[in-house]
Amino acid sequence: VRYLASGELAALLDPSEVEGHDTKWVKREIYEHIGASRFRQRLFHEDGREIPDNEIFTVLPNKLQLVVLDFWPPDVEEDMQLILATR
Repeated sequence: VRYLASGELAALLDPSEVEGHDTKWVKREIYEHIGASRFRQRLFHEDGREIPDNEIFTVLPNKLQLVVLDFWPPDVEEDMQLILATR
C-alpha cells in the first residue's frame, strides 16, 4: 500500500492474509502501520477507482493507493449557530 500523492510505502500486507477480507479489515491493518483510523483512509486501485469498504478481496492487487484525510477543525461560532437554530 502506497500513499497516492508521494508514492511512499505506507504498509506492506501479505496477500494470503488479505484474501477473503473486506476493505474495512485492510484499513484496520493499515492503521497498525500508520496510526490513521479507517474512517480517515481511502483506498484506490491503480487506475484511480475508489475501493468501497464492503468490497471483499479475492486477490490482493499488486498495488493499492492510499489517501489519508485530515480532520476539519471545529468552528466554535458555527457550532453555536447550529445549537441556537435547533431551539
